[in-house]
Amino acid sequence: MSDLEVQTPAGAVPQEPGLSQWARVTNTFTAPSKTFDDIKRGHRSWWLPLLIMAIVGYIFFAAVNFKVGMPTVVDNQMKLASEKQQE
Repeated sequence: MSDLEVQTPAGAVPQEPGLSQWARVTNTFTAPSKTFDDIKRGHRSWWLPLLIMAIVGYIFFAAVNFKVGMPTVVDNQMKLASEKQQE
């Protein structure tokens, strides 16, 4: 065996199955240590958190758009920007 090959340690613990995507999301709020241990073991799936954040972001955008309106948001941002420039 050459030195460049990957060798597994003699006392390596076999990997247990990781948490499901939904279990990781719920454990983020109820038992974060289980979620972080699962990530440390190498189970790094990112698609469900991305999907949840995209849905929450769209809901937030829609709520601001329908309740406040984009012209009001733009006017408020312009006023805040001009106040910052005057300081």
